[in-house]
Amino acid sequence: EVGQTEKARELWQEVARKYQENLTYYSSLDLDRQFNRGNEIVTDIERYRSLVDLLIMNDSEEVAREEADKFNQYLMLFRHFYGSSEEPEELPQSDLDLLPQEIRDSL
Repeated sequence: EVGQTEKARELWQEVARKYQENLTYYSSLDLDRQFNRGNEIVTDIERYRSLVDLLIMNDSEEVAREEADKFNQYLMLFRHFYGSSEEPEELPQSDLDLLPQEIRDSL
């Protein structure tokens, strides 16, 4: 908002990297341990999703799409928390695809 785009992206990357590290660690645990830490895992996923939402609303479509795709890859590590353990036939390209067209057009 104050015109320091690069500084904002660096800060965003730093925070996102922490969630990515946490999710990578959690994904290395066996399923029983993952379910025991389910609240922590889901909290990190939702906080990471909020970061991606900020990027979608405030950065270029290219940057937002790249980071949303990366988020979706981390989300797939924990699909067993979100219903089926089978991969869905088709995933959205990114969270951008979930936004109404008029918002996507403005990015």
